[in-house]
Amino acid sequence: MPEVNAEQVWQRVVELLRGEDVNPPVWNAVWAAQPVTIDENTFVLGFKPVDMHHASYLETSATRSIIHRLLKQAAGRDLQLRCIEGTTMEAWQRTKAREQAAVEHLTGAVRERTEIRTAQQRWEKLDQDVANVIRRTRTRGLALTNAKLLLETLPMIAETETAARRAAPQLSELHDRELNRIFDRLATSCSISATAVALEYLRVISRRQEKAEQ
Repeated sequence: MPEVNAEQVWQRVVELLRGEDVNPPVWNAVWAAQPVTIDENTFVLGFKPVDMHHASYLETSATRSIIHRLLKQAAGRDLQLRCIEGTTMEAWQRTKAREQAAVEHLTGAVRERTEIRTAQQRWEKLDQDVANVIRRTRTRGLALTNAKLLLETLPMIAETETAARRAAPQLSELHDRELNRIFDRLATSCSISATAVALEYLRVISRRQEKAEQ
């Protein structure tokens, strides 16, 4: 079948629609509608802003089914009806741009939530691992015991922080918050200040960096 444009297809659809059982509001919508373009498998039908309310009559399931069948008959291929506000190609391009932006925003939001949850799970595992070390540590409160506890847990924290920041560098506030929460847990267990724990941790980080640079 030779290529046809949107206007030719719509004219044929209107002719075929005369043989269908449709109500007056549908016909009002048909008369108000203006064919805009055929974009791949989408037949774009435009309405002036003042007439946009008519579009709903073409988008009911029953009417849409009829239009879909007639579009296929008129165009010789399967086309999906799309009603937009505006009757020009520029209006259709703006509509597509808005929809693409919405999709990208939604995709970004979903990705962000996933990254946040993944980071939280990573820190939660560390918290549980540190808690397990603390639970199996005997005679807590003694200076030597506290030192051994820090020697065992601080490298674990460093590994988690490095992996977490590498995986989601944009979540620095979350990483900082979780890191300080771990420091508070160790400080309570060792009966020292969280600042002292943080200072020892920075020393561990510094030694790791020096070793990596060698």
